[in-house]
Amino acid sequence: MTVFVVTLLLSAPAHAQLFRSYLAPTGSDANPCTLLAPCRLLPAALAAVADGGEIWILESANYNTAPVNITKSVTILAVPGALGSVLAMAGDAIDIATAGVKVALRNLVIVPLPGSLAADVEASVKERLQGQRKELLTERKKLPGQIAALSVEGKRLLDTMADVSGVARRLADERLQGLGDELGRCEARLATVERELATLERTALESSWVARCLNDFTTIWDVLTPENRGRLLRAVVQRVDVDEPANQMKVFMVDLCVELPAPVDTATEEVTA
Repeated sequence: MTVFVVTLLLSAPAHAQLFRSYLAPTGSDANPCTLLAPCRLLPAALAAVADGGEIWILESANYNTAPVNITKSVTILAVPGALGSVLAMAGDAIDIATAGVKVALRNLVIVPLPGSLAADVEASVKERLQGQRKELLTERKKLPGQIAALSVEGKRLLDTMADVSGVARRLADERLQGLGDELGRCEARLATVERELATLERTALESSWVARCLNDFTTIWDVLTPENRGRLLRAVVQRVDVDEPANQMKVFMVDLCVELPAPVDTATEEVTA
């Protein structure tokens, strides 16, 4: 399990100064990185901010497409209610190679995203789904025969009931009751197997969708609806623990090579990675 510790910003100064640059998912790196014209990615905001200044992230989104090189002292923070992310794509998320600089990160989560993650997730999920599907298909193949055999035996037993009495009748009644119970269990299990197979199909679709999103996260995140952003976060984030006294937030990531994403039942948008 991967755990990230991020310092929380509990309050922020309201005054605006020239040392402060701004980022937003609707911004553009051609902008001057001001409040009214924010930039889109961290490198542009770093180029615009003065040494010792601040970069304010106005909305929750990802703000890099490559490792971010920091060569000056700076505070990078997301405003209260927002959470910025920086991806580590087959390397470091942030590089600080200049001696003596001081960098503070607040309300910013570092997300590891090695280049092979999407492929590893999809391959691992596919292997486990195939194993589960094989077992369920084997069981589904056997159950109809068992149900038919029980039904035949029950019919045959019913046909003989009129010709028996006493102890034989009592034993026949007990057997008939047992056959009915076993038949009910087999029919219920068959219905359960059918539901589980359907769930596996939905899980396979959900896993493929998550893998495609991870494969091109920086592009896809910006075009996802709020509903599908939540859907993706629920698939990759296990839980978030906030420690207000310590001003810290711990983000526990799901190990997608171990846990299967939960399938969704409602129709959601199709995203092409």
